[in-house]
Amino acid sequence: MKKWIKPIVLAAIACSMLLAPVVCTVMARSNFISEGYVLGETVAEQMKATINGKSIPGYTFRNAFWVPVKHLTQYGFDVAINGNSTPIRITRNVSKEVKGVTDLQSNKQTQVKFTQRDVYVGNRKLTSYQIDNTTVIRLSDLAMFGGITWEAKSKTIQLKLGNFDYQNKMNVWLTDDKVYNRTGHKLNEVGLKHYYFEKGVLKNEVETLSYVSESAEILGNKDTDNKRLIIGYVGTVLNYIETQDYEKIVNPYVQQDIEYYKSDTRADDILFQLQNEDKVLKKEYSKKLKVFKSNLKNELIKNNYRPLKVIGTLVKYDSIGTPEVSIEVWNLTEKRIIAFETTITGYDGYDRVVRNSISGESTFKGIAQDFVLDSGESGVLTWDMYFHDNTIKINPKITSVRFSDGTVWRAK
Repeated sequence: MKKWIKPIVLAAIACSMLLAPVVCTVMARSNFISEGYVLGETVAEQMKATINGKSIPGYTFRNAFWVPVKHLTQYGFDVAINGNSTPIRITRNVSKEVKGVTDLQSNKQTQVKFTQRDVYVGNRKLTSYQIDNTTVIRLSDLAMFGGITWEAKSKTIQLKLGNFDYQNKMNVWLTDDKVYNRTGHKLNEVGLKHYYFEKGVLKNEVETLSYVSESAEILGNKDTDNKRLIIGYVGTVLNYIETQDYEKIVNPYVQQDIEYYKSDTRADDILFQLQNEDKVLKKEYSKKLKVFKSNLKNELIKNNYRPLKVIGTLVKYDSIGTPEVSIEVWNLTEKRIIAFETTITGYDGYDRVVRNSISGESTFKGIAQDFVLDSGESGVLTWDMYFHDNTIKINPKITSVRFSDGTVWRAK
């Protein structure tokens, strides 16, 4: 055997979802979890919550209290919901009266579902879920607007709003994919910092976008190969902008946003999302592996239970005219193959058998060893077929196969 090449791994349909550069989104968006996927259930004994003393209904999940975004319009906030695809933007309106809503607190267990819809306060992306067909966020993520206290006896979270409004006066808006310039003037630069976890360590990547008119694509938080969000992505911070007059304006909230992305709560959100993505991947893996094994078994039956199937041949010549014969084989078993033997018959342009010009033998015997061919894998092996100089095509037959468990199959 001259060469061993493993160009095709048919088993990839079973393992690629876990091992390929599948760069998953960890927060709101996901490449694996679909809209409406059930993440868990709220607890039956719900916490309670108030904003400025006004009761706000919500749900207890993951040891936190989650409130419907739509209700916040009655609690001193403006909520911009434009269609079903754009992010939801929450803005504090200090002149707005906190009236509250009349909806009653639910104490029933309810499914918590995944949503692809992102929710932002300014340019800070919050964790969001879907409960009872409405988008919810964690009440404590609004703590920047005042003070959060916990009343243990009544199990009540209390948010007291202050006058801090977190207004995006820079008028530059972020999503995971784009920067939107709403200043009315072209910007020389937009400076970004992307935060992500790598092997449990929070890291950041700096990206500078140049000459931004109305919008610009964000690439620094994406995998370079498939343009999807990198594994462990936490969020992006607007660091600064530079105007056409070369004035550098630093985001006044940059440090607060960084601290939010560095928080233990955010890290727990990422871990929770990864755990659910892992469940989905394992389920898909199991389904595809079952189909893969069924298809492999059918191929084994069609191959008369011969463990290796020849799926391709090729004849080339080296610099001195010696035929280089290659065969591509496919492992149809669920076991690992570590060696096999073959007899190869060569033919000339008249379909005549080419005999060895020295020994007169009509076949060439080849052995393939020092290689591994796992279940479902295919590979190409090449031999120099010395003294069969007129060979232009071949007919190989597998005569024996040795498996890693020590067993041997032999052709009858």
